[in-house]
Amino acid sequence: MSCVGDSILQEYDETNANDYENWGTSGHAGQSFQIQADATICGASWYGGKGVASGSYKFELLSDSYASGTVIAATGTVLTDSLSVYTSPDWVKLEFTATVDLLADTTYFMKLTPLSGSSNDVLRWARDTSPTYPLGILYASYGAGSGRDRIFRIHGVAGGGGGGQNSSFLKFM
Repeated sequence: MSCVGDSILQEYDETNANDYENWGTSGHAGQSFQIQADATICGASWYGGKGVASGSYKFELLSDSYASGTVIAATGTVLTDSLSVYTSPDWVKLEFTATVDLLADTTYFMKLTPLSGSSNDVLRWARDTSPTYPLGILYASYGAGSGRDRIFRIHGVAGGGGGGQNSSFLKFM
């Protein structure tokens, strides 16, 4: 399954961004979410950019829990050199090394972890401090961030197992 085009299943869009959080190799950041129908997921996007330091990072999708969940999909190592500096944030689309089937109404966790660079400012991920996204919350090295959400997209096709059609996305504004 190719992860191209506008195969967005769910989005908490950039019009909600009113703040950002920066972190480096000493931490990680994420967001929990649910999808509304069984689907095959091929990737995700996060809205942000790089901080003051160049480096590398990985993006993981976990089940069970944010802190110690089972990794069910991941990217390889990604370099920050291609990212815009956060003063001009943009969508960063990432494809997983393999697709994964997700079940509707099940909580999953996305996680960005810097692997190299500064200990405190490799990545900056936009967030909403007065969120309206009802299906998850922000997470970080310090735990759950109640009352905040990160800006993200989930890419894939509805109808798990790869048999679905590209779906119009569920958008939370």
